[in-house]
Amino acid sequence: MSDTSPASERPIPWLIGVAALLWLTFASTRGGYEVPPVTPPPVVAPQPVPTPAAEPAAATTIPAVAKVVFEVGKNELPADAGETMKPIVEYLQANAATKAAISGYYEPAGDKAQNEELADKRAKAVGETLKAAGIEEARIVMQKPQEIAAAGNGAEARRVDVEIQQ
Repeated sequence: MSDTSPASERPIPWLIGVAALLWLTFASTRGGYEVPPVTPPPVVAPQPVPTPAAEPAAATTIPAVAKVVFEVGKNELPADAGETMKPIVEYLQANAATKAAISGYYEPAGDKAQNEELADKRAKAVGETLKAAGIEEARIVMQKPQEIAAAGNGAEARRVDVEIQQ
């Protein structure tokens, strides 16, 4: 037999080929050979994008001047100083571009130099309270102590004012 002979002269290979085709056709239509189903990969939900922490909203209303009144001859902060200064501190924390102006007062009675020094120490005590609350020193403006005429019980002359500067 030669390679150019017709299929009728080579019956065995030809029959094997036909049988294989029939078997494949029959098996694939009758469930004998099943193609496994293609399952898509599981869908993973996208992770939420983290949002940056919101900065505190800037306070829009400037608080009134905080007046910290000291005891006669003392420069220790009074017990209510924290509560008195709370609106100022909160405003400064929420508005980083603002500054606090601190002014100490003293009365003209007695030794002027000693009264001025006491007013300065009181103002510095208030400034230290602001620093302890996280206000940078560059945002605290210390003003020269001012002489004031005492009225009534003299509390006006023993005070330190803290106000917001824009």
